[in-house]
Amino acid sequence: MRVQKPVLVTVVSLALVAASFAVDVTGKWTGKVEMTSPDPKIEAKIKEQAAQMPTVVLQVKADHTYVSHSKSAKGQATSTEGKWELKGDKFLVTPTKRDGKPVTGDRPQLRAYILSKDGKTMTLDISDQLKAHGAKGTVKIVMHKS
Repeated sequence: MRVQKPVLVTVVSLALVAASFAVDVTGKWTGKVEMTSPDPKIEAKIKEQAAQMPTVVLQVKADHTYVSHSKSAKGQATSTEGKWELKGDKFLVTPTKRDGKPVTGDRPQLRAYILSKDGKTMTLDISDQLKAHGAKGTVKIVMHKS
């Protein structure tokens, strides 16, 4: 069977475009929490609290597992382990352990970071956790590849 030249050129071009979007997310990522409030009276305090929150460290492994380390607002060390996958611009993490214990069904499992086009930054919007407690505003974890 003989493939027509225009068809072959199209297929090769599409393969090159697809490869250019492939981003290597493996390695070490570090990030901070960013918070905002719709109430201008407390906006400065919210940003100050966010600035005082510890750095989050995420180690993304080639075997599609990850480990993250951070500290709670009270300074207690926490860790999360799990699996990851990349779908388009979404870096999806599914925790399997928190602080060495298996994750139970009482907390959201799958989280989707949005990956920047250059693959150097990813952002996880966790504002839904605020809304679940009746609060307004945004909470994001912004990670940068180290």
